[in-house]
Amino acid sequence: MFSKIMVPVDGSEHSKKALDYAIKLGKMFSSEIVLIHVVQQPIFPFSEMTTSTFIDKVIEGLMENARRIINAAKDTVKREGLRVVDIIKVGQPAEVIISEAEKLNVNLIVIGSKGVSKVKRFLLGSISDAVVHHAKCPVLIVK
Repeated sequence: MFSKIMVPVDGSEHSKKALDYAIKLGKMFSSEIVLIHVVQQPIFPFSEMTTSTFIDKVIEGLMENARRIINAAKDTVKREGLRVVDIIKVGQPAEVIISEAEKLNVNLIVIGSKGVSKVKRFLLGSISDAVVHHAKCPVLIVK
């Protein structure tokens, strides 16, 4: 039924709970777990500090953090004996999650209820809310 389960991971406690839940489901259905981390490209105001070297260093730091997050999640899944695929993309998180889930024919997305601060959620909207409303496969939100 759920041969391929996607789990967006961001290092938050909510995403860790979602991963734990996905692993339990994955064991029940012998699923492949697809981990995804989306690096949101920062927006820089124009100034002398926003040279291409500065921007490259910021993005490099974000990508290093993404690799740490995804590798920790990947190790957790491997310890449980499930097959795992990991994806790191740059873009708008909800859009990328939805697009990748569709492209990979994911059967279920398991996502944490919160992954950002209240202020960011107010300004950006909830990623989990956008995924629930626009994904073409079932979405399970773990609180």
